[in-house]
Amino acid sequence: PALAVDDILYRRLPDKGQKHFNHDIVFVGGWTKKRQEIINALKGYPVAIYGPKWMKKNIFNSDMRAMIKEKGIWGEELVGLYNKTKIALNISQWDTASLSGLNLRIFDIPACSTFLLTDYSDALAEYFKPGEEIETFKDIAELKDKLSYYLKNDAERERIALNGYKRTLSLETYKNKMGNLLDKIWFNPKNAFDRGTGD
Repeated sequence: PALAVDDILYRRLPDKGQKHFNHDIVFVGGWTKKRQEIINALKGYPVAIYGPKWMKKNIFNSDMRAMIKEKGIWGEELVGLYNKTKIALNISQWDTASLSGLNLRIFDIPACSTFLLTDYSDALAEYFKPGEEIETFKDIAELKDKLSYYLKNDAERERIALNGYKRTLSLETYKNKMGNLLDKIWFNPKNAFDRGTGD
């Protein structure tokens, strides 16, 4: 997908700093084998899962079923969830060690001024500074270490979340991206005749 910030929907809510957190750790996304393996290793961590197919894939896994909250969540409800979450976890569907790329949660979560902990990808450096504006992990051991650390260190977690939010304010939005695209099409001299301004 075209990578940009959806700043119309994903945003810091006015009362973000005044309300208590509803969740310590949230993962939003559909079930995949990779995601199952990673989250299954987080037994004992306060993880809440929102997404399709999780319950169906964990009929006999009581530990995982206890983490599953909803089949899916979208729109303003999702924005509210992110705003009331300490750590939002992102796990790409593909193997980021062999295939670079980003999904849109990389932008959606920081745009809500929420702390993002995501699997590492080389592509991240183009948009954020890991360790300063977001956090990353390369394996389950590092994921556990950082979850434990940032749940205990509120000030540092909130500092990084705020830095990430400020960073999204300087990134290209979908509105700007579309405007730039239309400008290129409209002002392309090759299109002059088609616009009725040619000879």
